Amino acid sequence: MYAAICAKCSDDGQWLEDPGSYLPEDIVRLTGITDANVAGKAIDETAAVRLLKSATFICAHNAAFDRRHVERRLPEAAGLAWCCSCNDIDWRANGFDGRSLGWLLAQSGYFHGAHRAVDDVDAVIQILRQNMPGGTTALAQMLATARAPSWQFRAVGASFEVKDLLRLRGYRWDAASNPKCWWREVPDARRAEEEWWLASHVYSMEANPRALGPIIERITWRQRYAPTAPSNRPP
Repeated sequence: MYAAICAKCSDDGQWLEDPGSYLPEDIVRLTGITDANVAGKAIDETAAVRLLKSATFICAHNAAFDRRHVERRLPEAAGLAWCCSCNDIDWRANGFDGRSLGWLLAQSGYFHGAHRAVDDVDAVIQILRQNMPGGTTALAQMLATARAPSWQFRAVGASFEVKDLLRLRGYRWDAASNPKCWWREVPDARRAEEEWWLASHVYSMEANPRALGPIIERITWRQRYAPTAPSNRPP
C-alpha cells in the first residue's frame, strides 16, 4: 500500500485547517486558498494517523522536511517506514537535470498546479511511474534504495587537523551531538570502503585521533529522515 504525505486523506481529497489568523496575501496568491476556504476547518488527526499507519511506507519529495513536521504534529505516527522521491533516486544518473518536483515532472512531459497538497501528491505518483533507462521504474529504484540498510559513521575524536579531509569526503559537522563530531551516511555496499578510509586518514597514529575509531550505526528506512537524525535537526 502506498501513502504520501498530504495525501488524499478525506472524502473530498484533502484537509484544510484554519490557522487562527488571516492568510498572508502572498500565500493566497501562491496557493489560491483563501480565508473563507479554511474558516472553521481542522485536520482530523485520528484519521491522519490511521491513514499513515495503514501504509507499508510513506513517501515525500523531501522526506527530511515532511517527516519532521508530521511527527511533531502526529507523534503517534513516529517510527514508520519513509522513502524520499527526491533523494532515494539518482535522478541525474537516469538522465534528469535537477531534482525539484516541478522540474522532474516537466522533463517527464507533464505539468501540475504546484503548491497544493493534492496536486503535489499526484505529481509525485506520476514521476514514480516513469520508466528509467535500466528497465525499472522510478518507484522500484526508490524502494530498492530505501529498503536497503545504510550506515551512519560518526568520526568521534577526529583531530581538528583532518576537518578539511572529512568535509571533502562528505562529512558534516554535528554540533548538537554529545560528543560533537563529523558524520556521514553511506550505503551498505560502501561500509568497508568507509572503514578503511577512516582508518587511514582519521584514526592513524599520524592523524592524532582522540578515539580508537568511529561510532557506526545501522540505519533502516524507519530511522532514515527521522527528526532525531543529525541532518534533520532544525538549526
